[in-house]
Amino acid sequence: MRHLSAPHAGTWPLLLVAVLLNAALVWNFHDQHWYVVDEGNYAHVAERLLAGETLHLDVQDVHPGYINFLNAAAFKVFGIDLRSLRYPLMAAAFTQAILAWFFLAGRGALLATLASVASIALGVLQFLNPTAHWYALFVTAVLVAWLGWVPQ
Repeated sequence: MRHLSAPHAGTWPLLLVAVLLNAALVWNFHDQHWYVVDEGNYAHVAERLLAGETLHLDVQDVHPGYINFLNAAAFKVFGIDLRSLRYPLMAAAFTQAILAWFFLAGRGALLATLASVASIALGVLQFLNPTAHWYALFVTAVLVAWLGWVPQ
């Protein structure tokens, strides 16, 4: 794996394009649709955790925990509203897209910009649901970027 470095001075405008396009996509679509079964379940578990109940003792869920605690934290910070579950998801997707830009910038700023925007447009927006797999993908992207930045 090659070592990642800062992009060249001439590539910053394309990074700005990627940031602006990704921000526009995330903001425009973050509340356009929902999947009742999943989001209702996530909201129910998050509300019960906020009420002081214990996961897998007082309230049962098929997920081991981090997604439920993240959703409970989103409710605490943004209010108890299904839209609140989307904000951490959108932050993770946006960060992942920017990491993709930096990871691919060495192969060309235009390719990096296209890949960054595609990671949002063809990724999270296709099934905009705060499920655990999106956060697992985010952690994987962070790990891949970190491994690229750390000297061998």
